[in-house]
Amino acid sequence: MMVLGVVFALAGCAGTTATRNPDKIADNGKRNALLMSYDIQVLANDRHHRADSAALELRCGSDSSACFAMQAPYKGRRVVGDYSFEEFAASGADVFPMKYGVYNLSELVSSVVVDTETDVHCYEDKKGKTHCNESENLILETDRLALPATMPFEVAPGPGCYFGHLSLVVRGDEIDSYSVDEGSLEEAISQLSPALQSAARAHVTTRCSK
Repeated sequence: MMVLGVVFALAGCAGTTATRNPDKIADNGKRNALLMSYDIQVLANDRHHRADSAALELRCGSDSSACFAMQAPYKGRRVVGDYSFEEFAASGADVFPMKYGVYNLSELVSSVVVDTETDVHCYEDKKGKTHCNESENLILETDRLALPATMPFEVAPGPGCYFGHLSLVVRGDEIDSYSVDEGSLEEAISQLSPALQSAARAHVTTRCSK
């Protein structure tokens, strides 16, 4: 389903974002660290020339706060078959501090800025002089897609867990390919920034229960 909407910022999606703080790679009594490695590609039909990334939300059921919020940087034009697309792609690994609970990964929401719209707001001051302010709104093309297969998993107290390796290709308003395989925990940790690797290696020692 495609939805066009006007928003003020691309970062408006709610979700669990990856941490850049090694102190967050821990069990704090309410949340624990989940490590995910991934290869993600979004082939969009259009983009605004200033759109430098696509926003992605991997949602878990109807609880939008229990999802992974990610960004895929813009890579350029890409021809696939007879069609030309705007390519956004990301690969690597991230650590997400997530609340304890049982989740079911089931839905993808992707958003790309395709245009802008200028709003002009004018007002009259006490002296009768008119002042006008301009604001630029971003127009998003957003696709909300059911994943081909759901993926249940649990975040529990104790050691941090490795979710596995997510592979995802979105073309236009369809999911071209999607899989979650076991991946390699050590390889995933090696793809983190150097500042996070030591904390992840010490705390993330098991796989997420599924």
